[in-house]
Amino acid sequence: MRFKFLTPEEEKKLTIEELTRYYNELREFYKNKDLGLGANINDKFHKIYGFASKFIRKYDFEIRGLENIPDNEQVIFVCNHSNAFDTYTMHETLKKLFYPLTGSDCLNPLSYALIGLAGGQFIDRNDKESCIKGTNKWIGKILSGVNGVIFPESTWCLHPGRLLLPFKTGVIRSAIKADMKLIPIVFFYHEVDEYCKNVNQIIDKCIVQIGKPISASLNDVIDNKVHDRKNELRDTLATMMWYIIEEYDIIPRNEFDPMIYVNHNELKKNTLLFKYKSKDEEKFIYHDDDYIYEEYPLNEVDIKKKTKRKNRESYE
Repeated sequence: MRFKFLTPEEEKKLTIEELTRYYNELREFYKNKDLGLGANINDKFHKIYGFASKFIRKYDFEIRGLENIPDNEQVIFVCNHSNAFDTYTMHETLKKLFYPLTGSDCLNPLSYALIGLAGGQFIDRNDKESCIKGTNKWIGKILSGVNGVIFPESTWCLHPGRLLLPFKTGVIRSAIKADMKLIPIVFFYHEVDEYCKNVNQIIDKCIVQIGKPISASLNDVIDNKVHDRKNELRDTLATMMWYIIEEYDIIPRNEFDPMIYVNHNELKKNTLLFKYKSKDEEKFIYHDDDYIYEEYPLNEVDIKKKTKRKNRESYE
């Protein structure tokens, strides 16, 4: 049995009754599919990664809010994204198998294989058709009985003063299509305020805060509230991060010595499994509806060297 998927443009042409029927048929189509042996293999690798994470990371780890994860209900976990450690953090935090929606265009062969073995659904962020088809496949996987993970920023947030980048509306639309609740999760990495020689020295503690479930419904589409909902979701994660900063009296990155900030960023961007290319990633930050961010065009601050002028230090 084949199912005809509609593009977002085609969905917009449907009446409310037609859209409701389409989403119901999509859910029934996937709920009747069996993931087969693939899910068992993915689950084995998920458990291996979760166990290995304890030895890979060189920092303390604290998880809060596990009681907010439903026991017998599939959900979509919504996470912030700031470095390559997020992959380990996900597998150590979430005990049940999950399928992350992952950009393949930034991965090397090794990281592509490792993420794929644990069930990652890949999309090419440069290709609109790949994004649509890949997201539909991902929704299908989680409707078959597995939780989903999505990073709505679409790339890493490396900015010294900004907690999060703009969210994409796909996170809300996916929850509506799948008829699943969203669980906000913050990965907060406390960085040391000193120069480091390798990436394992940057972080001394990771605090994972899991928030309460958030619902999205077809009414958000009907009332043209999808953009508002994704901004509210972003605000929720940002608030969770601020609570952590205040509780632990953490020094914000924008108060670090600028050269320490650059040092940390450069180490984070060059790891064995991932090479972050700033220029390639910039285009994934903004969207035509993110007009309020036009006056803040940077994701990171580029400081090339430190010089001394008239007995004072300056940065160029």
